Amino acid sequence: MIRYFIEGQHLTRDALAGGLELSRPEVDAVIQPLLQDGVLVRKVGPNDLFSFRYVGLILRADATICVRPKILSSASVSQPDPAKETSLVLSAVRTYAAREETVQSSNAEMFAGSDGSGNLSDFMVMVALMRHWDEYGLHTANVGATEVNGSGEIDWSSTIAHQSPFPVKSQIVYVDLNTRRVMNSEMDFVRRVHKSCVVQIANFLRSHGLQELAPCDVDFSAEAGLLEQREECLRAVSMLEHRTYNDVDRERLRLMAAYLTCSVSFANITETIYVGVRKFDRIWEAACSYVLGNQASYVSTLEAVPALEFSPNAPVLPDTSQQPQWEIDDRVEQGRALEMDIALTGRARGGRPYLVIVDAKYYSTYASHGLSGLPGTPDVVKQFIYELALHSRFPDGDLTVRNVFLFPGNEEVFVNAGAIRLDYFSSLGLSDILLYRVSLMHVLSGYVTDGEGCYRSAFLSELPGLGM
Repeated sequence: MIRYFIEGQHLTRDALAGGLELSRPEVDAVIQPLLQDGVLVRKVGPNDLFSFRYVGLILRADATICVRPKILSSASVSQPDPAKETSLVLSAVRTYAAREETVQSSNAEMFAGSDGSGNLSDFMVMVALMRHWDEYGLHTANVGATEVNGSGEIDWSSTIAHQSPFPVKSQIVYVDLNTRRVMNSEMDFVRRVHKSCVVQIANFLRSHGLQELAPCDVDFSAEAGLLEQREECLRAVSMLEHRTYNDVDRERLRLMAAYLTCSVSFANITETIYVGVRKFDRIWEAACSYVLGNQASYVSTLEAVPALEFSPNAPVLPDTSQQPQWEIDDRVEQGRALEMDIALTGRARGGRPYLVIVDAKYYSTYASHGLSGLPGTPDVVKQFIYELALHSRFPDGDLTVRNVFLFPGNEEVFVNAGAIRLDYFSSLGLSDILLYRVSLMHVLSGYVTDGEGCYRSAFLSELPGLGM
């Protein structure tokens, strides 16, 4: 059975023991490796407090733990199906690992364990293979069988070759007809491999209480032992994939091949296995960037804002694209330039050009959390500086700029939650930073299943003054 916890939630040792349904000595055995791997942190005091710095699954022989994103701890956010939510969160993390090149260079920082990203990929292959089996069934291998007077199509060549005719009034009559029927071969090797994969995965998911994440109702006889011939199984599956053209069958064979080449064996868990990510804020930022159709790199590399007709010799964002020069101890060093996370640009309905600057923030804006859980003043000032650079670039107001912090929430549509004002920047003619919320699950679903920029129009239509 899965034990659910919330990322960042403070828990006493007794609360951990109660949530895991373990005794104090048993929970200590669980806590120690999690502390060593940095997945669980401890705040030392009269009563030590523990909190998870991680989102995803933690698999152990003595416990199966699911840590949910911290935004779901708010009373304003409800999720009636935590298993479905967990599956979506893991799919989003896997999508991030597949799309973002930076993951390769920061694997230790992003993922827990020696090969956390590999664990994630292997686990999601298992879930995908089970879901494919549940929707489309087992691999089928059709073989032809010849029958006498069967229900299949008459095979005249076989009938003439093997049956004796009778002459009747100058005609030849066959009393018995050979027929041909196509049937599934239960002994087909690839079909047996597929059955073995499904049985093995189902046994694993059921033994760790993970049957909520994928269908596990497997009634056919256990053939998991066939997978001991892993190389032979993989060779047969790969050869058949190259000769298969049906999309459903090819997807099944690809998943089988991926499972047979898994780098991590889940059959017998003897240590802690992590299927998740340490820094879920990066998943939120990447998902928002994708579903909004981010153009930040496009804007920064062009000599003019896209869709605008200004002199190509005039640089865009001169104040933010430059790197600060450090002259220290007789040497000159260049610092890192400010870079917009998300930029959306184009022309509104009336033809007026616009640029929307978005910073996706993984914080809760619900009142119960107070200001302590919101972005700090440096983040706010940096966002105003982006607009200030544009304001100086287009002093006549030829460009409409909107500045937005986008937060995860429970709203299925983009909802304005307020604004941030700083009097100094207001006196310079800059507009407030708008605060918007949208469902975390909604954005993750778009990130995993929909096309890039799938929520761009819906987002822009909510912003004031664009006339979209």
